[in-house]
Amino acid sequence: MTKTQIKLLLFFFISLPLILTSCPKPSDRITEDTSVTKKIALVIPLTEEKDLQKHFTKTTEWFLSNLEEAMEGLSTPFTLDIEWYDEDTIDLETTAETLASRDDILAIVGPLTSPHVQIFAEKCYKTQKALIVPDATSETLARSFSVNPAKSDRKNPFLWSLAEPDISQAEALISKISSHGGKSMALISCANLYGDTFYEWVPFLAEEMGMTLIKNIRYSTDPTDEYYYEDVLSLEEAAESVVGSGADYVICALYSEDDAEEIFKAKGQNILPSLFFTDTMFSNDFINVWKKYETSLYPGDYVEGTTVYAAPETGFTVTYQSKFNDYPAVGEAQLYDALLLAGFAIKKCMEDTPETKITNAEINAALKDLVTNSSHSLITKCWTAEGMNKIFSDLEKGENVSINGASGYLFVDREILTSLSSSVYAHWTINNDRFVIYDYTSSEASNHVNQNKTSWFWTNTPLNEEEYSKIIEEGNKSTVTYEELKDQQAVLVAASSGWINYRHQADVLYLYQLLKSKGFTDDKIILIMEDDIAYNSQNLYRGQVHSRLTGENVYHDLEIDYFLEELTAQDVSDILTGVKKDEDGIPVLNTDKHTNLLLFWSGHGTNEEGNPLKGKFKWAGMNNTKGFDTALMDKTLQLMEENQRYRKLLLIAETCYSASVLNVAEGRSGVLAFAASGGSETSFADLYSVELKVWLTNRFSRVFFDEFEVDNGIDFSDLYKELVKKTIGSHVKVFNAGNYGTLSSGYPSEFLVNTTSQS
Repeated sequence: MTKTQIKLLLFFFISLPLILTSCPKPSDRITEDTSVTKKIALVIPLTEEKDLQKHFTKTTEWFLSNLEEAMEGLSTPFTLDIEWYDEDTIDLETTAETLASRDDILAIVGPLTSPHVQIFAEKCYKTQKALIVPDATSETLARSFSVNPAKSDRKNPFLWSLAEPDISQAEALISKISSHGGKSMALISCANLYGDTFYEWVPFLAEEMGMTLIKNIRYSTDPTDEYYYEDVLSLEEAAESVVGSGADYVICALYSEDDAEEIFKAKGQNILPSLFFTDTMFSNDFINVWKKYETSLYPGDYVEGTTVYAAPETGFTVTYQSKFNDYPAVGEAQLYDALLLAGFAIKKCMEDTPETKITNAEINAALKDLVTNSSHSLITKCWTAEGMNKIFSDLEKGENVSINGASGYLFVDREILTSLSSSVYAHWTINNDRFVIYDYTSSEASNHVNQNKTSWFWTNTPLNEEEYSKIIEEGNKSTVTYEELKDQQAVLVAASSGWINYRHQADVLYLYQLLKSKGFTDDKIILIMEDDIAYNSQNLYRGQVHSRLTGENVYHDLEIDYFLEELTAQDVSDILTGVKKDEDGIPVLNTDKHTNLLLFWSGHGTNEEGNPLKGKFKWAGMNNTKGFDTALMDKTLQLMEENQRYRKLLLIAETCYSASVLNVAEGRSGVLAFAASGGSETSFADLYSVELKVWLTNRFSRVFFDEFEVDNGIDFSDLYKELVKKTIGSHVKVFNAGNYGTLSSGYPSEFLVNTTSQS
């Protein structure tokens, strides 16, 4: 044996004990040999100065630690590689487009704010990249991107939100105010996607729940903001308006905790109103703002609020407090669950298609399976390392699982496949410079929420039988008589301009083409619109306008009588009443007591300082600050009635607050008016086109037209029922049935189908 061989032999025997003692355990060996890396992107605020960012960072690190521990003993473990992106500093458009197109990114978690999610959703829609958002609660987002039987291009889910839309939080807030004995309230909300849900839904819910909404005010801190238009105030003006409204409570849906300063300044030492804040204020940064004004507030006064939160039975909050000596911030449990779902979906794909590259479609299919399982898991804490390990093991065995995450059971509605079926809301206050949670509210058993959460597809909202019976009874008592029908004419008005208002011209053109198909000729239709949509530089379909996602082009064979820029709102009144302006005159209605006349108005509306009986249809033409207000409508109808300008007159308005203008139809013989919304309510857009980045129609008008096209013989009574059931977020109003006639023997076809011989 050579010296070299002896040395090698001695080295072997000396090293043998070390080799044996460092030999990995079975689980370690498997991890080392077979573990693979899977990648997701995480888009959250990362600026260290903010309290929320610190919360989100440590929660993500906590999840990763639990995930690593959960891999113990698995046959096919994986390592989750997270790419971090600061949503406050990145170029949102560029980053969203890049991440949505990358094959190595299996899912995107975040962003947190609704306006940012809108940008990411539009990019992810094109590639069907799974987008799991923790706490983006805008109702508009859910309605825009959810699976929807009424939308042919919304069959495949890709957006997964781990909190209900803020319709539910708005209801929780109003319920708490009611339980405190409050009778009236005012609302201040930021003018963006987050604030929109409160601005649009609180009036509807207030009426549903028997509360009085005195003021509904939006604010912006940036006059160049796209939302900053006529009815949006500065923060200071808005704060003074709601605090001085005389309401018992003010609901504050603010964008930033810094915005709360103006609320506290306006309130000063006044006892009333009490303040109720939404979830954006549930952070230590808000406490720091509140502390500046605490001593100046009326003794004993305090602030309250609600926030989407973790269900107490999950144990997440208690564990979090023990670990970090703090409450979880708003959306923190949902962020944990977003990461949790991403991990479970990746694992399920690894088991279902182990030899192939995981696709976007497979991730979304896995997520769908995970969040639509109807049976509750026996594992009460799927979010812990032990619970995660059990879920991973069950997935390896091919078993179905249900997820009880950090925030609660992660179940989504089986039809819309976007938002959770229920959320838990914590009711909080501040005591000794810390948050204190009073109690929890779940939306699971709420009838209002159950009506509204699925209302972006064709669901039924219960009819107010008392109001319906009153309208029918009034119509049955009518003694009005009519002259012989000899003519039918229509005036169609799209009163807005600009690409963002696409839907108003689209709806007017849809009705225009409907009338033409039913025998109307152009000399019987006065068409008023700006005509700046079809050839707009943002229109991907040059020379076309669509009011349905897969519908026909409604921009063809047009005869536009007036462009908005040529008219004032008063001119529209003159057209209706037959007044000529000069020797040339302007085309006016040539109608008389033998004419059935339709006036359809599409556009924006507002009321005057919250008054549901006084408002105006906004006007984008000449003298655009004036608008077609309640007084002008009243005067117009009076002149038309006195001068016998119609046999029957049907008024249809698809604007926000439309009842604040059309209510003056009451008492006018032969007039019937349909308003898309109550005098304190907004009217909802419908059918969002991701490609065009606009809404194509208004829900009220879509229901009206579709119901008529399905049944040309439908009467006004049945039409009203369908409008009430299928128009979301607002209460459809009918005016003047008592001076029109029995609704069950009156028909829309009298105004939409040409049965007269004149041309």
